[in-house]
Amino acid sequence: MNLVSSRVQHWWATGRPSNSISDAGVLVRVFDALTPPRGQPKGTLPWDPCQPHTWCEKFNAAWPSSIVSKHKPVLYGGMDGRGGFVLAPTNRIFCASPGDGNSMGHMGPSHGCQRPCDPSGARAFDCSFPPEGLETCLRVQGSTKYNEIVVDAKRLHAELPHSLLGVFFTEPSTEGGARMTRNLFLRKYKEVKDFPLLRLTAKGFQDVT
Repeated sequence: MNLVSSRVQHWWATGRPSNSISDAGVLVRVFDALTPPRGQPKGTLPWDPCQPHTWCEKFNAAWPSSIVSKHKPVLYGGMDGRGGFVLAPTNRIFCASPGDGNSMGHMGPSHGCQRPCDPSGARAFDCSFPPEGLETCLRVQGSTKYNEIVVDAKRLHAELPHSLLGVFFTEPSTEGGARMTRNLFLRKYKEVKDFPLLRLTAKGFQDVT
C-alpha cells in the first residue's frame, strides 16, 4: 500500500464528526450526470468542469461530493457500482448538508447551498451548514443517509493535480472504467507518481493499483 492509499484508509477508519475534512473521513466525488464527457466538447476530461455553452454550464462552479468513513459509510447512490474521485482534504467547501442538499437546484450566488441551518443542529433539513458547521452537520446526519458536501469546483480545477488524490470504484464491473480514468489522469499529469486506483467496500479503501 502506497502513501496516499495509507492516508485514505486511515481517514476512513478514524473519521469522526469534525470541522477538519481529514479528521471527518474521506472526501469523495461520485461520477454522475455532471461528469464529462457526457454532452461536452471532444477532449473534455472526466475531472473538467462543464464547459461553456453546454447543458450543464450553470453547474460548473460546484462539485456535489460526500464525506465517507467507517462510521458514515453511506455513499451517494449506494454501493451500486458507481465510482468517482478521492478529493484532497485541502479542497475548499462551500457548505455541507446532512442529507441530499439539492445543490443543483440552488446554483447561482449561493453556489449550491441552501439557507443556513440552525447552528445547534436542532433543525437540519432543507438547509446547509457553512464550512465551520461541518462537525455539526456530520453529527446530526442519520445512519442511513449520505451527506452532501459542496466543493468549490473552480478552485479544485485551478489546483490540479494536487486537488485530486485518486480514483475509486465499488464493483468489479466498473473497475475498467475507473482504471481508464486513472490512466488518463496520469498521462495528463506526468509529474504525479502516487495516484492510486482504490476499491471501496464495507472495510474501506483497498489499493488495487
